[in-house]
Amino acid sequence: MSSNRPITVLYIDDDLYDQELVRHALEVEDGGFRILSATTKAQFEQMLKCEQFDIVLSDFNILGFEGLEVIELVKSHLPEMAVIILTGTGSEEIAVKATKAGASDYVIKTPSHIQRLSFTIRAVLEQQQLVRQKALVEKSLKESHQRLDALFNHTLDALVLINDEGGIIDANPAACEMLGYSLDELRELNAFKFIPVNQHQDRAEFFEELLRQGKKSGHFEIVCRDSVIRSVEYNSVANILPSVHLFALRDITARLDVERKLVYARDYYLTLFHYFPALIWRSGLDGLCDYFNYTWLAFTGRTLEQEIGVGWVDGVHPDDRQGVLNAYQSAFNRHQPFESEYRLRRYDGEYRWIVNFGRPYHDLDGQFAGYIGTCFDVSEQKRQRQELEKAEIELKRSYAQERELRERAEVLYDISNVLNLRLDVEQALEKLLGIIARVIPFQKGEIFQIEDGIAHVSHLYGYDSICPPEMQLKLFNFNFKIESTRNLREIVEQGRSSMIIEDIEQYEGWVKIEGVEPPRSWLGAPVLIHNQPIAIFSLSHSEPGFFLPRHAELLEAAANQTALALENVRLYNDVLASRQRLQQLSSKLVEVQELERRQIAQELHDEIGQALTGLKLMMKSELPLPSGARSKQWDEANRLISDLLNRVREMSLNLRPAMLDDLGLLPALLWQFDRIQRQAGVEIVFHHKGIIDQRFDTKIETATYRIIQEGLTNFLRHAGTKKIEISILVSEQVMSLRIQDEGAGFNLEEVRASKISTGLTNIQERVTLLGGKLQIRTQPGEGTQILAWIPLSGWIERRSRER
Repeated sequence: MSSNRPITVLYIDDDLYDQELVRHALEVEDGGFRILSATTKAQFEQMLKCEQFDIVLSDFNILGFEGLEVIELVKSHLPEMAVIILTGTGSEEIAVKATKAGASDYVIKTPSHIQRLSFTIRAVLEQQQLVRQKALVEKSLKESHQRLDALFNHTLDALVLINDEGGIIDANPAACEMLGYSLDELRELNAFKFIPVNQHQDRAEFFEELLRQGKKSGHFEIVCRDSVIRSVEYNSVANILPSVHLFALRDITARLDVERKLVYARDYYLTLFHYFPALIWRSGLDGLCDYFNYTWLAFTGRTLEQEIGVGWVDGVHPDDRQGVLNAYQSAFNRHQPFESEYRLRRYDGEYRWIVNFGRPYHDLDGQFAGYIGTCFDVSEQKRQRQELEKAEIELKRSYAQERELRERAEVLYDISNVLNLRLDVEQALEKLLGIIARVIPFQKGEIFQIEDGIAHVSHLYGYDSICPPEMQLKLFNFNFKIESTRNLREIVEQGRSSMIIEDIEQYEGWVKIEGVEPPRSWLGAPVLIHNQPIAIFSLSHSEPGFFLPRHAELLEAAANQTALALENVRLYNDVLASRQRLQQLSSKLVEVQELERRQIAQELHDEIGQALTGLKLMMKSELPLPSGARSKQWDEANRLISDLLNRVREMSLNLRPAMLDDLGLLPALLWQFDRIQRQAGVEIVFHHKGIIDQRFDTKIETATYRIIQEGLTNFLRHAGTKKIEISILVSEQVMSLRIQDEGAGFNLEEVRASKISTGLTNIQERVTLLGGKLQIRTQPGEGTQILAWIPLSGWIERRSRER
């Protein structure tokens, strides 16, 4: 019992004197006991169910029942509860009855015995506690024996107990089954009987080591009944009982057989790889190589003994060794695949480029077991790759050159277009610097035009962001002699095609302009026509040494193209002026021809015609014949004079009909058509619009009349048709002519090449002089069509025809 709390006593007695005597005996110990009193059976039974107490103290004779019944009730509810009986008789018979009924002790009701009641109670409780503990220990020992017996007899491992001499004391069923003997047979045998002679160890040494270490484990082979050999693992414990030692044996024969098969299976694939075309190696858990296939050994010319471990490193190029080892070690530590490229010495001493692919492999339990690698000789591929890289570099260089040439050609083409398509040279030059900037990234640029050794800035580029307008105007007004500027003077005097100044700060004689920060590098090229500079391109940059020889070549090409284009412009302007003068002469010639025809026609009509007419009248009036007859000579003379008059009139009309000047284009054409139809017997279909009651400039009317006249003459001579269609349409700006037949037609190219058709030439000349356009459509057998468009702008002269 714990001394920290009082002992609770359930006291059953109906005698007040005895109660007081007991209470006094127990209360001597202050706080040592707590008494619960019951004087009746009902009160006792109620307390037995509801109260907590440590021991029951009862009088043997109680009102209504006796102490034996108290014992029976207490044991039925609390079998382990201790009960002490109080009796006044001191009879041994009562004591025996009480003890048999389950009482732990009894006390006689005398003052001397009652005074020792507290000691009795404590002794009973302590004895009860000892009994209870003994019962628990016995129960625990029994359960332990049962468990040990179950473990010993039912474990799958063989358990053998032997003494110091190796005699077998006991063995479990698994040991009997493993060794092939019954337990009785084993007890007659020595354990060392089962160990083959070649595995015997000195018994004294074995047991000395076992006793010193307390336990020992290992594996060996044993020879069982019928000479069956088994491989076993053992674990031994010394002195589990005095001079008794336990051996636990586990049959590992099957496991070792499986492991041997696994090792064989694991290494079997190596035989497959032995002659594989690739170089193959393997390493174990220690990271050292333990296998190289035949292909590897044949490649290196070394033996397997020379290569295993780290021997293979001797064949790696000295410059590559550390990198190869670092890559392998790093991957091995992380159990990660790796790839490396290095040079490996071949059997002939040549180092070949090898690509090495290493991969971790695992055993059947999924545990990391090492690395296996495959190597390929990639020297040829590497050489081809290097050649390809060189080819790519060369191709890129070629592309760059081609791109540069293309850009250069585009720039030169644009320069040519700008100069050739823009006849205004000043406007063309203004765009040149911007075009050049596409291939030469300069910052500022100028064009200096040169006349009589004096240079002036004609065009600027890149100054808008660095110079205010007033400074740019100052630059445009800046004139200087070429000889006063060293760089320009050297270009002109030495006949240079270009010039580069890498650093202006190191160049003496550079002319500084106030308000303009000087550049650091400069590039210039002259524009030469007949070896004489007419302009200089000037480019600059703030970075020293910026301009390169290729920039100079590009600028030279641009300058040469500019010179060629400017010379072409000059020649074109000369040709254009010559053509204008030729057109003016041709126009003047036509005017002179028409004037001469007009004068001849007028002279034929007015003078010769009038003279002949007068002569005829005079002959009729002055020389009359006798009535009824006329002299034959006079009649012939009269006929000749009349014929001459008709011819003069016809010549006059053919040279230029007077009505063209007097009445205009439409009446002259209608008269012409009527005359031709009567004389040639052809049909002329005439359509017109916009010419009734209209007069045009004399040159327009004359040219139109002559074009139609020439066309009709050609049709009558060559077409071989009796119908000709003519149309004239006049709009606000253009007069359109069309002359068409359905006759024989002709080959236009052959006629033009023969240069015998003056009619077509005259038509073309008249249309060209008026700034018009002529088109002739014809094919042999398909007729002919002449189309002409004559501009009226600047020529038309509209007025009502005077009647």
